[in-house]
Amino acid sequence: MRVGAPSLVGVLSGLLLLWAARGDPSQGRQVEAVLAENTAWVSCWDFEGHAYESRAVRSVELVSPDGLNRAYVIAEAQAIGKDQRGLESCENRTRLFISRRGAASFSTVFVANAVKDGPQGNGLQLIDWSADSRYVLGDLITWRYFSEGWAHNALLYSVQNDAVVKLDLNSLFTLHAKKDCTVDGKLLGFLRDGRVAFRAWGVPDEEGESCVSRASLWAIDWKASTLNQISSSAVIRHNGHFAQTIPR
Repeated sequence: MRVGAPSLVGVLSGLLLLWAARGDPSQGRQVEAVLAENTAWVSCWDFEGHAYESRAVRSVELVSPDGLNRAYVIAEAQAIGKDQRGLESCENRTRLFISRRGAASFSTVFVANAVKDGPQGNGLQLIDWSADSRYVLGDLITWRYFSEGWAHNALLYSVQNDAVVKLDLNSLFTLHAKKDCTVDGKLLGFLRDGRVAFRAWGVPDEEGESCVSRASLWAIDWKASTLNQISSSAVIRHNGHFAQTIPR
């Protein structure tokens, strides 16, 4: 799965509740991020693949169960003008911010940039905190503009160790299935034993071979980089909560 822009725009744009203020790509001007429930998808185009401009969205704070740690995301799509082929170009940058142990200030702990000759698009959806308030989980999604499909990555940040773990789920399922394949789905949160739950489903035939034959629930042991299929009735914890105001 390799995602793309105008063919992707209708899907991605519809997921956002709010767009950022408009910026002039010819001037490279920064745009102010606006509040959005979904920060996994932001691009330089509107629903119809028009209105080419820079945009940015910002999540509300996700608060840990003990109330001491907070996280939020800013995802930006920068309109950088036309490339050598005359096509409008867009490059994304996504940042994860953390406030630890009751601190008033936030620090940038992870940045995803556009990759030269690789995925230009990226976004991060915060999912939940672990029950012990030590880890925050997010779904880092990457894609290529003017192409099809996208890739999920489980992103976990440790407050205690100030470290990030990023797991490419396509690679993880490929290793498990012992074949080159692709998976789509949704990260759901933490299981009782601390593993991460992922609802997986197949991909269209034109996007390659699917890693799963039907929708199924999987447990990701992110410390060991392994996974196992589990019962669809498994209990998924929801530990943190989203604040009602934008962090300032």
